[in-house]
Amino acid sequence: MFIALSFGDLANGLAFFLAGMFRISFIKRGKFYVSTPSIECFSTPWAVLMIFSGQFPALMNMFITLQRVVAFDFAVYYRRVWKNSYNYCLIISAVFLAVISIVVAIVINSNDHRENPTSICSVMQTTGIIYGTIHYALIAFVYLFCSVVLYAIFNKMNSTRVPSADDLRRQRMLLAINGVSVVLASIPGLLVTLNEWKAPEIDDLIIGVAYCCYAMHSGLSLIIYLTFRPDFRRRFVLLLHINDTKRRARSCEVKSNHTHKIATLNVGQVQT
Repeated sequence: MFIALSFGDLANGLAFFLAGMFRISFIKRGKFYVSTPSIECFSTPWAVLMIFSGQFPALMNMFITLQRVVAFDFAVYYRRVWKNSYNYCLIISAVFLAVISIVVAIVINSNDHRENPTSICSVMQTTGIIYGTIHYALIAFVYLFCSVVLYAIFNKMNSTRVPSADDLRRQRMLLAINGVSVVLASIPGLLVTLNEWKAPEIDDLIIGVAYCCYAMHSGLSLIIYLTFRPDFRRRFVLLLHINDTKRRARSCEVKSNHTHKIATLNVGQVQT
């Protein structure tokens, strides 16, 4: 399930990267302040990905929290019945719910024709203020709710028994993930929503910082995984080592081929 959560964070980072690249392109070509129908925003490379990458990690956090609740409150049932296939079912459920949510947004906007003043195609511009408010509100609530529930469960669990080093590290990782999500997703989402409703209207610089927090969310999640999961850290280092080894091998091969060509050329000149 943590791999699925990592995938969601990766999708979030990719969405903001694409949005940033295209917006820079629009500014350079003078097409930033071009009126854009909301339904056309769904055809951009980043709009749908932003919706999915906002909802999918939140759903995965909710299901991971649900798994921890079952493991603690129904320990016997969890040890006897819970299988890895249940985790796959939860991952599929998260994907299904996020996709259904996107379909609902498309259906709503196909009937509600709106013209956006710019080609930014943010979540609010793409989906509309009602859907966007529900989108950000649910994400904020899920992260905050999961943080409170996990803290209560771990506090109660640690008071009844002494946790092992692995358990303590896993607990800290989950709390760190949800804590970072509250700071970098829930609070920025609240600011974006308040600004859209103009209650109050917030400075554009602050809104820009809020979107930057969303983008930073993905990078900090990677740091948390590297800090609290030794297995993830080993695989990450191994992956970097493999890539570095391949790069060195290609470099040596190029140098070898170049040396061979020079030697062949010298031999030909001597024979001549």
